[in-house]
Amino acid sequence: MLLENLVDKIMGELGLSIEDTLSKGSKILCIDTIYALILEDSIKNAASLLEVTENTLEQTLRRHFKIYCNKDSKTKWSIFLLSLVSHRKCIKCNSILDYSYFSLNTAKYNNKNDICKICDGIKNKAYAENNKETVLAKSKEHYLLNKSDYLARNAQRRALKLKATPTWADFYKIKCMYNLCPEGFHVDHIIPLQGELVCGLHVENYLQYLLAVDNLRKSNKFIGE
Repeated sequence: MLLENLVDKIMGELGLSIEDTLSKGSKILCIDTIYALILEDSIKNAASLLEVTENTLEQTLRRHFKIYCNKDSKTKWSIFLLSLVSHRKCIKCNSILDYSYFSLNTAKYNNKNDICKICDGIKNKAYAENNKETVLAKSKEHYLLNKSDYLARNAQRRALKLKATPTWADFYKIKCMYNLCPEGFHVDHIIPLQGELVCGLHVENYLQYLLAVDNLRKSNKFIGE
């Protein structure tokens, strides 16, 4: 979603209009303040963007703007304002994304991680490359402790593929797609086998190579025309 659309929604959640200012005597528009607080990581930087002193912005927010908000003193303004529209800014790539792009973390605000799934995946991949033996040992231990769950999920996935594979499917071409998949890519079902709106078939014409990060982002969604 575009930043301006997010800000418009935040203004609506707070019951503010474009003409509203932080206070009667203030020349700072609420909409400009929301932009500054979202884009910058600190009050100091937000104040610089608004061309006011840090002290002025803090006092104005504390005295006037908080009447619109139910914000605690520990939470950053950027996190709080984006939470009103179920969004968060990744502290790694600075992208503002929907909550669905963040993993569950009960220690964080609104139970969402600070790093998006894409950045988290890249970080985990780098760790795995540098700690192969440790990762392998932990994976093996996790598999042995949860073997029944793994078997159940694999059986469900196989059954789903069998159900979605028609008799006319070219099994050789399907196998080649998986065997020749380039490094850093996944074999993706263009129309997901178990999509939210539509389910596709497990056939060679519905398979494509997709960058791993893009495939993780796509999940089980169908990006139609």
